Amino acid sequence: MSRGDLRRLDAAGMTVAAHTWDHHRADRYTAADHRVQFDQPRELLERGIRQPVPPSPTPDPVPPPPRPVASSAPVGPVLLRDGSTLPPRNDQPVT
Repeated sequence: MSRGDLRRLDAAGMTVAAHTWDHHRADRYTAADHRVQFDQPRELLERGIRQPVPPSPTPDPVPPPPRPVASSAPVGPVLLRDGSTLPPRNDQPVT
């Protein structure tokens, strides 16, 4: 697509916006990758249509899978105020 094509689209009221060059996992981008994937495409479009282009929303990193956390819950039955007990959870050994 040429700069003239971009200008015609913009003049016709079409939204001209930046995206990434390709679709790598954004949670692994370095600062340099971010510049190549988000900043440079936007700057190129701005030069083409001679006006600001809104930045692409930066995707949130994909959170890592949850890791098991050591529980501080009591092991074995839980004593309630009324004197009754709750059985232990299945993932906790009874001592």
